[in-house]
Amino acid sequence: WGPAGIGKTTIARALFDQLSTEFHFKCFMGNLKGSYRSTIGVDKYDSDLGLQSQLLSRILNRKDMEVHNLRGVKEWLHDQRVL
Repeated sequence: WGPAGIGKTTIARALFDQLSTEFHFKCFMGNLKGSYRSTIGVDKYDSDLGLQSQLLSRILNRKDMEVHNLRGVKEWLHDQRVL
């Protein structure tokens, strides 16, 4: 959290790149605000499900994973080291 343009994403990406070799499952999602659907008719719960589906798809390198509840990612990855 902080003002735009101060390097938050750059620092996070550098840390991710440095640490990612230690993890079998990894994903960097830089601009969550841009990914977060705030359209009319889509409530926060559905938006959160969409983000979790996107995250799980990227982590598992599978297209169009569907998460049906907000514990979905935790259920899929409960015993894994994930970055």
